[in-house]
Amino acid sequence: AQLQKNLGGSLGRLSADLYREQHHFVFELLQNAADCLYHDGVTPKFKLVLNDDKLVALQNEVGFSEQNVRALCAVDDSTKPKMTDGRQHIGRKGIGFKSVFKASDMPTIHSGPWHFRFDANLTPDSAGDLKGIGLVVPHWVLPSSKLYPDWTTEIALPFKVGKDLSSYEKAALRRDVENLDGALLLNLPKLRLIEIEDGTLDPERPIRRSLSRHDIVTVAGEAPWRIVEIRDNEEVRQWLSVDRSIPFQENSKEQIHITLSFPLPPRNCRTSREWLKKDMEPLPTYCYLPLRSFGWYVALHANFDVTASRHEIHSDKSWNVKIKEQLPSLFVQAFHIMKDHLFPSQEQFAEGLEPLSCSAPAAELLGEEEGGKEIRCIPPYFLFRFLPIPGALGKGESDFFRGLEAKLWQRFQSDRCVLAADGTWLEPSKVLRAPSAMHKVVPETLLKKHKGGMQYMHPSFEQLPANCLKHLGISDQDAAFNILIEVAIAEVHSSREVDIPWLRQVYGLLHSFAFGELATSQRDDELNRKGLADRSRIRTEKIANLRLLPLSDRRELATPRDCGVFMTVDLSSDPQRERLVKSLGISLVDPLLLAEPEGEVVRRLLQQCEVQELSTAALLIDGVLPFLQQKPSEDTLPILVDGLILWSKSSQDVALMAECDRLLRSRSEGRLTSFSKAARAAVRLPFSSVGEESAASSFSSSSSEGEQVDSEGNPTPPQLHFSSPGDNLLVFSKGFHEALAEEAKQQGDGKAEIAKGHALLAEKMGEFADPATKVLHKAFLEHAKASVTDLSAFVGFLQSLGVSLSLYPASIVEDKEVESIAMFEQLGGRFLEEKTKKFRDLVQESEFPATIVNDFASPALEVAMQKRAPGLDKVLGACSVFELKDQFECTLVLQGGRKLPIRSQLAVSLRRSAWLTTRDAKMVAPCDSSLFFQDKEDALPTSIQPFLSLVEPDYSSPGVEVFLRRLGMTRVNSRDLLKLVRKWSSNNDRCFTEGFMMDFYTAFHKYIVNENANDVRDAFKVNLEPLIFIPEEVDWTKANPNWNTKRAVSNKYIGKWVNVKQCVVKMAEYGNKHIVGQEYPWLSHLGMYRELELHYNKNLEKQFGEFGVIADCTAEMAVESLEFAVQRETLTTQDLEIPKFALRWLNRRSNKEWFPQFRDALARYHATPLTDGRFVKWAKAPEHENEAEGVLQVYSPSPSQTGGQAVLHGELWKFHRSSYQRMGMCPATMGQAAAATLAPVAPATQPAIHLEEVVASGQIEDSLVEQDLRRTLSYIQLLLHDRYPERYRDINALAAQLMKVEIEVYEYLQCGDEDIDCCWEGGVLQVRDIPLRGDKLKGALRALLTSDCCLGIRDIHNAWVLRDCMTLGEEVLVLLIQAGKPGRSIARKMLVEYEVGSMRDFTKLDLQWWLQQPPLPMEEAPATMTHRCRPATGHLGLPSASIAVPLGGPSGGGGCSPATASRTGSSGLDLGLGSSQNGQGQRQQEQEQEQQEEEEEGILGKATPSGTLCMPKK
Repeated sequence: AQLQKNLGGSLGRLSADLYREQHHFVFELLQNAADCLYHDGVTPKFKLVLNDDKLVALQNEVGFSEQNVRALCAVDDSTKPKMTDGRQHIGRKGIGFKSVFKASDMPTIHSGPWHFRFDANLTPDSAGDLKGIGLVVPHWVLPSSKLYPDWTTEIALPFKVGKDLSSYEKAALRRDVENLDGALLLNLPKLRLIEIEDGTLDPERPIRRSLSRHDIVTVAGEAPWRIVEIRDNEEVRQWLSVDRSIPFQENSKEQIHITLSFPLPPRNCRTSREWLKKDMEPLPTYCYLPLRSFGWYVALHANFDVTASRHEIHSDKSWNVKIKEQLPSLFVQAFHIMKDHLFPSQEQFAEGLEPLSCSAPAAELLGEEEGGKEIRCIPPYFLFRFLPIPGALGKGESDFFRGLEAKLWQRFQSDRCVLAADGTWLEPSKVLRAPSAMHKVVPETLLKKHKGGMQYMHPSFEQLPANCLKHLGISDQDAAFNILIEVAIAEVHSSREVDIPWLRQVYGLLHSFAFGELATSQRDDELNRKGLADRSRIRTEKIANLRLLPLSDRRELATPRDCGVFMTVDLSSDPQRERLVKSLGISLVDPLLLAEPEGEVVRRLLQQCEVQELSTAALLIDGVLPFLQQKPSEDTLPILVDGLILWSKSSQDVALMAECDRLLRSRSEGRLTSFSKAARAAVRLPFSSVGEESAASSFSSSSSEGEQVDSEGNPTPPQLHFSSPGDNLLVFSKGFHEALAEEAKQQGDGKAEIAKGHALLAEKMGEFADPATKVLHKAFLEHAKASVTDLSAFVGFLQSLGVSLSLYPASIVEDKEVESIAMFEQLGGRFLEEKTKKFRDLVQESEFPATIVNDFASPALEVAMQKRAPGLDKVLGACSVFELKDQFECTLVLQGGRKLPIRSQLAVSLRRSAWLTTRDAKMVAPCDSSLFFQDKEDALPTSIQPFLSLVEPDYSSPGVEVFLRRLGMTRVNSRDLLKLVRKWSSNNDRCFTEGFMMDFYTAFHKYIVNENANDVRDAFKVNLEPLIFIPEEVDWTKANPNWNTKRAVSNKYIGKWVNVKQCVVKMAEYGNKHIVGQEYPWLSHLGMYRELELHYNKNLEKQFGEFGVIADCTAEMAVESLEFAVQRETLTTQDLEIPKFALRWLNRRSNKEWFPQFRDALARYHATPLTDGRFVKWAKAPEHENEAEGVLQVYSPSPSQTGGQAVLHGELWKFHRSSYQRMGMCPATMGQAAAATLAPVAPATQPAIHLEEVVASGQIEDSLVEQDLRRTLSYIQLLLHDRYPERYRDINALAAQLMKVEIEVYEYLQCGDEDIDCCWEGGVLQVRDIPLRGDKLKGALRALLTSDCCLGIRDIHNAWVLRDCMTLGEEVLVLLIQAGKPGRSIARKMLVEYEVGSMRDFTKLDLQWWLQQPPLPMEEAPATMTHRCRPATGHLGLPSASIAVPLGGPSGGGGCSPATASRTGSSGLDLGLGSSQNGQGQRQQEQEQEQQEEEEEGILGKATPSGTLCMPKK
């Protein structure tokens, strides 16, 4: 019972797992049909009917026998006997039918008298515990249940009940049925027709398909074959099947049967070639029914011994091994069948046609009625298209066929299976696959002659893939390249005369193989491995070693690698080079080889083989350089000159020199790297001495004793010597200079200086040159003049070799080591920038020892300078034109590699030796810093020249001016004149004539404009230096006839120096009122401004305007001058003439805006006289009285009120009533005049400058300019905190307002057409961006200090405060950008020089930084405090004339403030009408005494305001 139970389970598992494919049972049904017996005359056929609920298999066989039924009811009990020829039935294991239970639980069979079914779900009631036994237990059914009575056998497979197949499984089953291929019929010996009917989609109209087989040609014999036609409905395919049956063993009845079926081109394909180009898919391998694909491209069938699943072949079975061993020979057999019957005829081969229908012998096997012409011809390479390449077989679980591919190809390699170009069949090794171009160059006869009968491959075989040709053993293009070389060598060496045109074709083809279209091999695997570049390199290497290259002399052949072989070029246009080539014996390729268009290809190939054209580089390396390395002689002098000329022309071409270097490295295998160095080391030039040249050029009828002469009494030519140019300090001879001078003259005026220089050196050589000096030989000059077209260029080349154009040749001395900075300074005069920098500031001691390299020295020049011969400056000037200028500098190499340019020994000698001739014929050294020279075309006026130390060089001599510049001497320029006028001003030189100063300012202006010297302009405009000279007295004018009586000695003015803000150009004219017979200069008499027109010609208006002097007086200046005169007590109400002049001048102004401006100025300055003798600020209305300190409402006199403390002085009202009325003055009443209070003392202020509207653009955010200004104000805040506490408290009360101060930085800030540095606009300081910053920001700094919008330090009582703040601020601005540690540097200055103790602990102070920017952190504080009184010089911000007013210094000034003086009364200056003359004199005396004390204490300095506050126009 247990055994029966196990049997049932095994049967269930067997039916489910027997085959991998879900629907393999369909093949089992087909197998049964193929194994059945059929009646004679009946076409065996098989039909499948697929419905939604079942699959039915029908066949017209004889019917089942009892043995067949018993076999179905058993396992491994097949009744199929072996065939008589040893073949076996397809199914022989007796288990295949059990696979139908995958799809059906109750298969039903009707065959002949047998009608039964199986039930896989046999219940326990009927079978006990034997589940699965229903697979082998039949159940009878009624014959009437048969569905298709016309068919002998019907096998119905109803799909499983209750377990219907899923839609996916049904679709898969339907797809498998549809995919049944007609190729099945190739290997089923009995079946001829398979019908398929699919009713799953539409049962009423099922899809029908018919697969049929028809054997068109059948040939029996030892090599049986047939052509089989398979029809799939209307589609027709033909197959060539080749059979082989052999006994398994000798005398064995068991037969091995193998069939190879090759698909033939279908009828719908236009040509066979077109069909064979398509990618092929592997076909299944058959053992009657398909097993699986093993990688074969043919339908391989054999009676293999397969596994039960029919999926694999037993690889260890000797039966199967026997089958595999037969395959190579069977493929060869198939090839010969195709060759004999299906390949095109010889005529078609010859015509190269693609056959469409068969005219081969296969057609003869068919009758006309069989349609023999429908058989397609196949190309001769047809079979090789189906051979598997190595690695294609043996994929999957079994490696049974692995390795068979190589045996297949090897079998064909020994067979005549490749068609040659002439239609004969040869072994693959005898066939050459070569490009068509090679067929023309190497004809087949030549190939057969030199390669043992080898022929070219037929073009049709080109259709095969490259890997097929490779495995077949056909020589590919790589072999064609080698064969071409072998044939060419054999042909050349076997011929008596070289056929150069044929060789040209050979080289052209070799180029194509190496670099052209033939360089790309079809062997893709090799191409991927080596790469195209490697293939080209390898082939080029082979070509380069071929001895096939014919030379022009036709005497021998060369290889491209032979040294000294070059391709020819046309030298007919260059006789010199042609002569040089012949002289040097250069080997040239035969020009015929490079002729014709094909010759260009040969030329390119030879270039790739490093055969150079006879280029300049090749001629230099392989011709000139070897010649230079030989010992020179007089006979080879022409060759030497030609070689040097070629070298000189080539030396200017950087690319050519690089090519020479590359070629030299290649020739010397890396030992030599630079052609220039190698040639310089080898070259030797002929020379003689100056004395010998002079003797040879002089004719003497009688020779002196010891002198060698010829028969005619002429001195013999100088002896010829050879030496390196750099060894003996060669110079050019007199003849060279004469020739060069003549050449330069012919080139025109542009070379005039060069011509003069050479002529001068030729003339002076005998006088100034040492007779022992070595010069180039005369013979060398003669050859050079005969060969060179541009002698100056050739001379320049020789100069680069070391031949000197100077009479005093210089050489590079040995490098010198300098141990320390002190040692370098002891050398003296070496530092180039000694006028502007210090050497110790540029280097550190740690950078020593250093080395001086490339230093020049000239012993001959030293000797010449010691002689101090007159005219040496002319000679040296000419020498400098050509050479000396390039020998003035050398290099100091410091430790670490840093390099500094310094003066050479030669330059130091020239600077320190006294050889320069001055105007007074003295010999001086050029290093004298007080020496200048002036341009010939732009000389100074003669009146000014005595104030400068001038050297007047001989400008007719070439190069003198440039030479002097290189020695450190300078031309007079605007900066030199600035130094001169500064010297006059600082020395307080006071005696000059009007004409002299006019000449000076005219020349000064001319130099400034020509040089665009903005820094010189800044000395006038920005720094406000006192550089304008004016007479002390106003009346000393050029128009005053009595001024001569007031002159000093020598008819010179006694004057003083003022800045541009203290003068105007034009006079302030006022009408016809005259004093002393002339218009009265009232503005100048007020003392604050000077009208330059009084003393200088009107022609200087442009010059003074360039300096920054304002042209006309303004209302502001007029009113300010009135107050200034009041302060100095030079203007009182007793003498009101000058105010009258001012008002009269005002009335003459045509612009109506002048009265409001004048009125606004009167409100700011104490310039309005009252009846009580005071000068006050006049307010326009009572409500405006308190707007500014000391401003009053002033009234005009009236009949009821003519006196009082606030009434205008009647003298002015009398003459200028209309003017005051226009300005809005009202009559006074008694009450108004009595209520007025006294005005304060009039302060002196800086002149205001009114400009046009300011335009700002390009605002910059977070600018460094703004940061520097805000940070500088923080240091000034600390200064005020310590030094001026009272002023600090006043300003700090406005701290909240100051912290809101805005600073805006713009790229452009313009007022009118001029750039300005800063201006206030609506409480915002606008500043122009200045890249260098530093002291360039002092104008903006002054604006912050003096404006009411900020600190407001500007009145006369704070002058010293302003000076200290400005001085400190400028120093801080500079340190912020120049100091390495600005915080430390500024802190030291604050602590040591300014004694600001709070600088140490400013972080601990409870300060509100006014501009919200604290000082920088102090990186390092000084260790000690050294008290030092600060100098009194600084920026007062006041005009120099205002310093006569006593200044009230702050308390606690540390001894640095001036002495103070008290004023009478709290109201200020007492200018009452009743003041006595003695009182005025006493006050004047007190002022003079105070000023004298201040000057003695060194406190007051010249007033030099450094900036101007530009106010926008309101």
